[in-house]
Amino acid sequence: MENNKQISSMKNLWNKSNWSKLLIILLFPFFLVFAIVSYIIESEKMSGSKKSIIITCLIIFMILISSMNEKPEPRVQDNNNFENEFRACEKQRDDILKQKDLCLESKETVTEVNKEVVEEKQEITIQPQPTESETKENNIFISREEALAIVKEKAGQDWDTDYSMVKYEIDKQMEAYDWLVKQVDHLDIMRKAKQAWDTDYSMVKYEYEKQVEAYKSL
Repeated sequence: MENNKQISSMKNLWNKSNWSKLLIILLFPFFLVFAIVSYIIESEKMSGSKKSIIITCLIIFMILISSMNEKPEPRVQDNNNFENEFRACEKQRDDILKQKDLCLESKETVTEVNKEVVEEKQEITIQPQPTESETKENNIFISREEALAIVKEKAGQDWDTDYSMVKYEIDKQMEAYDWLVKQVDHLDIMRKAKQAWDTDYSMVKYEYEKQVEAYKSL
């Protein structure tokens, strides 16, 4: 935009100078002839000051004509510098855009890799290996929910509407159950006690403790 303004202003100046040149060229012959004729005719009558004035005017007029014939030097160097700077700015802008694109691509790649890693982690679920105690107790006793259901049914059958005794029996049996499933030693004795007393967990516990105590005393 600024370059276009400079070009238009130069064009306007050139048009004005053309009109001034044309006017001077048209007036120059008349002035020259008038000056020569006046100088020849009145050379004897003319004083020295008038002669010097005429000669000075002629010299100035010739200088103006010569200066008007001089054409302004084109601003080639300035234009070249402007083009070089403009190209350098465009190159710098392109480099910045390329770096930005590379950063975006790298970010997208890292995001995709992280997403794939998360998906792989979700797919690979490591099943925890059961501990020795869990393996052993699962082989001996049923689940707590099943044991509680059996204990409730048996307590209801044994004590009918004596609800205090029903509750007492249930609490006693489940307390024994919770203790038994935590034991990990002498499981062979535990299995024999379980086979003997089945779901009567209080008696299984009693038998187990009695047999283990006897075994340790040997």
